[in-house]
Amino acid sequence: MGSPLPLNADIISEIRQAVKDCKEYHLPEAAKWASDILLSVDPESRATPHSLANNFSSSSSWQRPPPRTQTQLDALKLAKIFMENRHYLRVKAVLTGPISSGCLKSTYFLLYSQFLGAEVHRVFPWQDIEKANNGAEGYNTRILSLLNQIPQEPDPWLQYLKGLMLSRLGKREEGIECCILSLASYPWNWSTWTLLSSSIRDGEELQAILSLLPLPREHPLVWMFQIKTSNDLRVPSDHELDLCDQLLCSNYFPESTWLLAQRACALYYLHKFQDSEYTFDILLKKDPFTTEHLDLYSNILYVTGASIKLSKIAHEYAMLEMNRPEVCCLLGNHHSMRAERRQAIQYFRRAIQLDRTFLSAWTLLGHEYVELKDPQAAITAYRNAIAIDRRDYRPWYGLGQLYELLLMRQYALYYYQHATAAKPYDLRLWNAEAGCYRAMGKYRDSIECLKRALISTSPSSEDQISIILKLADLHQLLGDKAESAAHHQRIIYICTTADKSVESFAFSCLQVAEYEMSKTVGDLEIAHHYCFEVSKTNAEESLRAADMLREIEKLKRAREANAAGQAASGETESDFTPVVATTREDVFMGDTELDTVTSVGNISMS
Repeated sequence: MGSPLPLNADIISEIRQAVKDCKEYHLPEAAKWASDILLSVDPESRATPHSLANNFSSSSSWQRPPPRTQTQLDALKLAKIFMENRHYLRVKAVLTGPISSGCLKSTYFLLYSQFLGAEVHRVFPWQDIEKANNGAEGYNTRILSLLNQIPQEPDPWLQYLKGLMLSRLGKREEGIECCILSLASYPWNWSTWTLLSSSIRDGEELQAILSLLPLPREHPLVWMFQIKTSNDLRVPSDHELDLCDQLLCSNYFPESTWLLAQRACALYYLHKFQDSEYTFDILLKKDPFTTEHLDLYSNILYVTGASIKLSKIAHEYAMLEMNRPEVCCLLGNHHSMRAERRQAIQYFRRAIQLDRTFLSAWTLLGHEYVELKDPQAAITAYRNAIAIDRRDYRPWYGLGQLYELLLMRQYALYYYQHATAAKPYDLRLWNAEAGCYRAMGKYRDSIECLKRALISTSPSSEDQISIILKLADLHQLLGDKAESAAHHQRIIYICTTADKSVESFAFSCLQVAEYEMSKTVGDLEIAHHYCFEVSKTNAEESLRAADMLREIEKLKRAREANAAGQAASGETESDFTPVVATTREDVFMGDTELDTVTSVGNISMS
């Protein structure tokens, strides 16, 4: 991994222009992102005037539209006011007719406002919020007529709008193509990057898309896109953390709260909760009134059991901003930690009312219904979460656990398989699927799942030892005692290498000893050594180890007696053979000669 392209005056100028353009085209999230990135640049570099000597300009291919008439400008101003106040349907009355003819910007606002109006009418009634469909499934047929009205022009904003409509209609590949075309003309529209990220299904597709982007792999935008998409897929790695660290260095965007939040999210999905909590604390010090990703922060405090800290933050935000879904999830987690299930459900439902596509609220709502032993409501919540984003493993995993509690293991297996497909390197998911296979008596399938889980474990960790122990048990159930003993031997090696106490692997010692005792020519010295070491400890297996030592001594005496008997038998044969040899020195080992030996032997005995 190299370094990103240097942050020169041209790029800073493009970011500054992107703030104006995104705001001009009513893309507030993109404008906010560009503003955050711009302000995070070193003030001295930000004040440097634009350099014409450097001809690198990633947005130079877009030719800005020619000047419009004053009537068009006035109409566009009114249309923007209507858009800002969410009066989407009123925009059509302003821009219809000759006012918008020949003006691509007017066409954009006309179609974009109608698209937003159609999306608003697609949501379900709030009175029956949990039973009605959340609008994520199914396609909005009103968009199809709008899509046909988009002119075939190489305008990046119209290309973005076309990609957005295609994405809503389920035409994912066509939408990705429009996004790439839009980025080729104007790469600093973050809404296009966000739309492209939402269209990617897995990590392999992400790598394929990276090679198709119209920017070099070292461009900061490409790095930010990779970080965001990996977090959206819930599969970040240490590589994405390294990208964050490089972009947060002093030469690029050291004060970016967006990058800091992405780093905290990546640590969260990697289950590095302490590091993630520390990063979120830094973020809240820089921006104490932010609500973005507050739901993930509250999840960390909930999982780590930081009840006092969670309560303090919940009370602070309850007085600041109650009409944000992230804050409602924070309050819901606060009540859930106190086992106040009904109050928690009320806040999660409130979060859904504020944003019906807020994934965390649906998932957490399902968790609370599981705690209340209301499986039907939990299933509905989880399925609504899946309808919003099928890439999130959490609702799939929740449904799998729920159906397993209901002893419907075939259904549970289906959802576990989807969960492992969404997050293929998560130890818990493979463990759950393996347990389901084992309960169904499919031991070999369970072994395969545990082998996949073993890939995600750290060397000498408790998780690794636990999985190897399960593998040994499954091989024992299959009657493969040698393979089972080999896994127990591996546990002994891992524990002794890590200087763990004998108590931690006493069970494996006795299993290996039993296997050696059961073999006809087993190594009793190894069995004696393991049993003797366990008998000296305070482990539960110490008494059993003492009994096994006595059995080993009996086996040793039996083997010694058997060996003595065989030795005596060998001496008798050695006395007999020379007589034959001296009597018939010309005897060979053919069939005829063997008969001769037998006859001579009989004579000698007589």
